[in-house]
Amino acid sequence: MKKFLFFFSVTALNFLTINTSEAQDGVWKTYSRANSGLIGDSVSSIGFDGNDSLWVAVRQGVAKQTSSGWKAYNTQVEIPSNEIWDIDYTNGSMWFAHHNGVTGFDGSTWKTYTTTNSGLINSPVLHLAHDGQSNLWIGTARGLCRLSPDNSWTSYKHENTPAIPYDGIESITTGQSNTLWMSFIGTAGLVVFPAGSSANAKYIKQDSIPNFPKGPVYIKCLATDWNGNLWAGTNKYGVIRINATGATVFSQQNISAIKNDTIHTVAVDHCGNVWVGSEKGVSMFDGSAWTSISTSTGQLPNDYVYTIEVDASGHVWFGTKGGVTEFKPLPKAVTLLSPGNSAIIENDSVISNWEWDCPNILKYWHEIADNAEFANSKIDTTSASLTESAHKLNINLANSTTYYWRVKAKTDAGWGPFSSTWTFSVNIPSSVEMGNMMSSQCSMMQNYPNPCSDRTTIEFSVPKHQHVTLSIFDMLGRSCKTVMDDVVGPGKCTMSIDLNMIQQNGLYIYRLKVGETVLQRMMHVVR
Repeated sequence: MKKFLFFFSVTALNFLTINTSEAQDGVWKTYSRANSGLIGDSVSSIGFDGNDSLWVAVRQGVAKQTSSGWKAYNTQVEIPSNEIWDIDYTNGSMWFAHHNGVTGFDGSTWKTYTTTNSGLINSPVLHLAHDGQSNLWIGTARGLCRLSPDNSWTSYKHENTPAIPYDGIESITTGQSNTLWMSFIGTAGLVVFPAGSSANAKYIKQDSIPNFPKGPVYIKCLATDWNGNLWAGTNKYGVIRINATGATVFSQQNISAIKNDTIHTVAVDHCGNVWVGSEKGVSMFDGSAWTSISTSTGQLPNDYVYTIEVDASGHVWFGTKGGVTEFKPLPKAVTLLSPGNSAIIENDSVISNWEWDCPNILKYWHEIADNAEFANSKIDTTSASLTESAHKLNINLANSTTYYWRVKAKTDAGWGPFSSTWTFSVNIPSSVEMGNMMSSQCSMMQNYPNPCSDRTTIEFSVPKHQHVTLSIFDMLGRSCKTVMDDVVGPGKCTMSIDLNMIQQNGLYIYRLKVGETVLQRMMHVVR
């Protein structure tokens, strides 16, 4: 989880593209033949190249989205077939599965592999997937192939891989540690290649999985989520989550947001949400609840969904019979971490921390006030720590004051909702109280002078002979200098610190570690 702290100011964000709708959860935009020049509307596959450019396969061929529109590729020259079943990117090339074989495009050269000029086991090629080692996995009706980065081919069939009971590959996907999963055309069962190796391949009978539906349950598509769960879209039983404890079935019978039990595609986005496409729209599972998306909710141009993919920016793309739709999600509410709700702060500065699971956050909004209505609040959206980390320093807090604070995040779709509102109170001890504290427990004073330039002084106290580490970090958590790493005490220790190793102006954290106790404060370096 990323942890953040920052302040920011509101910036207006306008979307001026056609067929764009803004929903409470994000921005939806559809590209079709009518409104964008896309070469066809019935989308069979979606892929993204190394620059995150969108490639779309339709019945009329394949097209790439560019800044000036759509560039179509001649399926009689670059790709020898309009029947493009799947698109994938690995090892610097876009790959297209089609009726004649598989074609690769490295940005300048097109090359088609067939059963006659390569180790391809069969055509047409139906499915593609890649792993973390840049292997391209190719599923056909007569077996599985692997094209390695060195252009070597390996074939897997029942004859040389007994764990594979059938040769017709219905779906393939890769998961954690390059594990490969596959299902079979019109036949029950799963095969797994742990770590991508056939040496330990295992056939899994569906009847052996606790709670898996009985009968001819054919798995049409596969995906793995962040937690290592395998998601299987079936021919008529909805989508099934499979893990070590067994199967959980999500279908029309128990989930109202699932409108059809023939599942064509499953995808997992960067926030861990599971997206399921059927012949009657899309269903999304956020880990606790399901949501339905369709033409009736206004986000899709057609309810027949062939494919769902996620790009590097976290946008979710839906290939339908009516064109391709992009969803830019708004961030969800962040979770506040510290200072804890109703905490008491004993100095005039505090580091606020929060966490956010999803990537591609552009900035945060950190707001603090001395009233619950946030009247005359201080807002920061521009500090570096608000875009590069999940924490923010508040300085010059008033003693004997209760503060209210909250945070929200922004993606390219706009601002998400605010977090919960937490409070903390400032209670700075008097000099007498501080002296008593320093004699009985670990403590650390604010550096002086502060702001500082070439040198500053830090005082701390330990109650007994102990090993102490005193270090300075920048706001991104990078170590600048270890000031002390020694056994000291008991009592007060005063350190005069040379700051010449700090090259840039700004805020820095100095951190005292005494056993399991960690104390930290902020200093402001000004040259």
